[in-house]
Amino acid sequence: AAEDIDVTNILVAQWGDLFTNTWDYTGGLSKVSTRDTLIWVGQENRQHTLGHSSLLGITKPIYPICTGDAEEAELGAELENVIGEWLEKTRMQGGLALIPHFPYPICENASLIMNDLVDAVEFSYAMRGEPRELYDYCYHFLNLGQRVPVVGGTDKMSNTCILGNCRTFAFLGKDEPLTYERWKRAVRRGRTYSSLGPVLFFRADGRHLGDTILLGRGGGTIEVEAGADSVYPFDYIEVVMNGR
Repeated sequence: AAEDIDVTNILVAQWGDLFTNTWDYTGGLSKVSTRDTLIWVGQENRQHTLGHSSLLGITKPIYPICTGDAEEAELGAELENVIGEWLEKTRMQGGLALIPHFPYPICENASLIMNDLVDAVEFSYAMRGEPRELYDYCYHFLNLGQRVPVVGGTDKMSNTCILGNCRTFAFLGKDEPLTYERWKRAVRRGRTYSSLGPVLFFRADGRHLGDTILLGRGGGTIEVEAGADSVYPFDYIEVVMNGR
């Protein structure tokens, strides 16, 4: 509430023989949630080579939480499954299947996106000093026609990181009250953007993020509106289309 965050996803995790946040798991909204501050405990399931996955909005635990030996699973653990199995089980529960801190680790990510197993990819800008995630997302997957929504995640590992320093802005709909289900639906529909602070505004021919505009065979002209508001000053807004 202090950081003005409407939806927070806390993730159960495994670190070898240590399991964290398992006592907070309820299979629904946390009991400390309020009408304006929704908290749901999900999972981050990981394999140190194949990749990581964020399983949001799940109602039952999905095991194993980590697989394939150290550094994340317990010592001597065998490779029990691939990331795609966790994402499929998440969707079966009506949850959101995400790739966190995209694109690292990168091994299984391409096959997951190309097989439509991913509801969104998460950018955590504070983790790296280069926009590699933007390059991979824009010039690899979007150019292949994979319209995967973007979310922003703090990946908060300790109190040295402010919750919500990188966050998701999701458009639920005009005058729609906040619910966790509406938030999940907005993410699936791509009505989201990720930001480190500025509130962004973007429309194309009056359409919202996530909408589709169909042009005739001869093409056409699209009018774009873009803007931003920020507590801190900024110098310019950049709109990128086809690499320009």
